[in-house]
Amino acid sequence: MTTASTRHTILVTGGAGGLGLAMARLFHERGHRVIVCARTESALEDAASEMPGAVAIRADVSVAADREALMAQATTEGLDILVNNAAISRAHDYVNDYTLEVDRAEAEIATNLTAPIELTRLFLLSRRVGGRDATPASIVNVGTPGALFPLEANPLYCVTKAGLRMFTLALRRQLAATPVRVIEVFPPALDTGLARDLDNPHMDANGEEVILRGRELRGRDPARRRSRPAAPRRVRHVRAVRTEGRG
Repeated sequence: MTTASTRHTILVTGGAGGLGLAMARLFHERGHRVIVCARTESALEDAASEMPGAVAIRADVSVAADREALMAQATTEGLDILVNNAAISRAHDYVNDYTLEVDRAEAEIATNLTAPIELTRLFLLSRRVGGRDATPASIVNVGTPGALFPLEANPLYCVTKAGLRMFTLALRRQLAATPVRVIEVFPPALDTGLARDLDNPHMDANGEEVILRGRELRGRDPARRRSRPAAPRRVRHVRAVRTEGRG
C-alpha cells in the first residue's frame, strides 16, 4: 500500500499508449502521482480518463522547446522518477531511393536518443536547482533487444537504442555515489503500436518498397525463408526481458 511517504511523482514519456500506458496504469493503481506525455491530444485525453488525477501533457519530446516546457511543468512539485519510454521506429533501406533521397533519420534519432539524454539532464538539473540532490530518485530507460543485435530493416532504431544503452551504463557509473538509481528495462516483444510498426511500418512514413524489402530482410517472405542456407552458428536463445539497476 502506498503511503504519503512512499507516494512518488512519476513522469512516463510516451505514456498515452502501449507499454508507456501500461506502466502509467500500474503506477496509478499503486497510488503514485502519474504524469504522462505524448504528441497526440486525443490519445492523452483517453489515457487521462482511465487514471483520475493523472496529469496529461502534450509534448513532442523530439523538440527541444517541448522538452523544456514538459520538465518545467513536471518538476513543479518535485519529480521522483523519470521513465524514458517514448520511441519511434522507421524502416530504412540504404539501397532504396526512398531512404537515400531525404533525411528520414533526424526525427528517429531525436526521439529515441537525444530526447532521453536531454530529459535526463533536465531532470538532474531540476534536482540540483531545487535542492533535492539528497532525495532518492530513479531514471528508467526503456531499451530493446534491438540494442544488442541488429534488425536489418530498422537500423536506426537499433543504433539509437544501442546508444541509449551505452548512455545508461555510463550514467549509472557516474551517479553511483548519489541517491539516483539508473535502471534499464528490456521488455519482450509486445503487442504495441511500436511493435506493429516494426512489423508493418506506416506506408506514408516509410515507403512501400522499403517496407517490402524490410519484410524480406526479416525473413517474412516464405520463398526467402525456404531458400535461405542454414547459418553455421545460431543464437538459440536471447533473454529479451532484463532489468538492470544499481543494487
